[in-house]
Amino acid sequence: MARDAQARGEWTASLQARLYCAQSGLASSIKPVTAEALDPEVLEAARKAARRYFCAALLLTAVIVPASMIMFVESKLSEGGKALIDRNDKIAIPLHEALERQRISISSIKNRRDSCESGQTSALTRVSASGTLTRVSAEDPEIDAELVLTPSALVIKEQLQEFARNNRQLYAETIWLERLSLHGSENPYGSPWMANASTRRENLEVTLPMLLPKNWWSDAGKENPKPKEPEHAIDDGMKKLAVYQDIRAMAQNAEHTSDFFWSAILTYLLPVLYAVLGTFAFILRDLCARIKNCTYHASSARSTNHSRVIVAAIVGTVIGLFDKLMDSPVSASPLAIAFIAGYAVEPFFGLIDHLANAGKTSSRFHGAVAKSE
Repeated sequence: MARDAQARGEWTASLQARLYCAQSGLASSIKPVTAEALDPEVLEAARKAARRYFCAALLLTAVIVPASMIMFVESKLSEGGKALIDRNDKIAIPLHEALERQRISISSIKNRRDSCESGQTSALTRVSASGTLTRVSAEDPEIDAELVLTPSALVIKEQLQEFARNNRQLYAETIWLERLSLHGSENPYGSPWMANASTRRENLEVTLPMLLPKNWWSDAGKENPKPKEPEHAIDDGMKKLAVYQDIRAMAQNAEHTSDFFWSAILTYLLPVLYAVLGTFAFILRDLCARIKNCTYHASSARSTNHSRVIVAAIVGTVIGLFDKLMDSPVSASPLAIAFIAGYAVEPFFGLIDHLANAGKTSSRFHGAVAKSE
């Protein structure tokens, strides 16, 4: 009607007023949709923005998830290492004293055996099938059994087995902690027992059988490098105690370095990333709703979203300062609070405004009291 009137040259003030009234009524009926939002180019720009923020959220998630997994593994390794150190610390001194008592017992039994053999010849000979003479040991198997079957020896075996097992596990966890914290080496003290795999195995594993002389477990005629005397088994236990000192120092150094490194990341970096991820979640949800309802305004949306991301980074940086002030019936980790604060920036700044107003009110109250006095 308005076009026809304008084409005929009959455009009047009354028709213009009626047109504007009709436009106003139409805009009110479809509000908040506008003509700009219905433009196909604007809708395509909104879809591109949604894809862009979706890709950014995926990249950020690809960084956050591995970092969170590494921190979880580091925490469990650190806790396990501290528990192993506590257990071995409780075993070390009793084991040392038990080994020393066993050494004294071995010396006493050997002295008794030597006194029994003092009236006999030092060695016997026998003729083999080939006619050669072979030397026969004068050791008494019953006395050898007495060395290893006493209650104290059985206790030593149990303690030494547990101690060596803890050493192996602590050493393995320490190596992983050093790798996760990106520092150190497998032999920071240059210890000979860590020179190669063979020496590590020899010093980390228990020599079997424990507390026995050679002729109880080796085949006849074979040269075996294992200890020939029970005293060497005692020395092997003492060696495990010495090795534990190196492993303990390595483990504590790795735990401290790893704790400092990952605590800094947990305190200062991850909250920022989680807050930005929360903002990306809000922006994606808002974009999907605006595309569906045809309410996206490209002129203001871009600057608004960019500003929201910057504000989320600021929130993630300072969120740790407000954890004591956020009273909530539901407990949450600092990272979860950072994500929520990034998603809902307005309530967080509402909290800051409330605290600022409370501080101003308190200052005015104290000032009024001071003036009245």
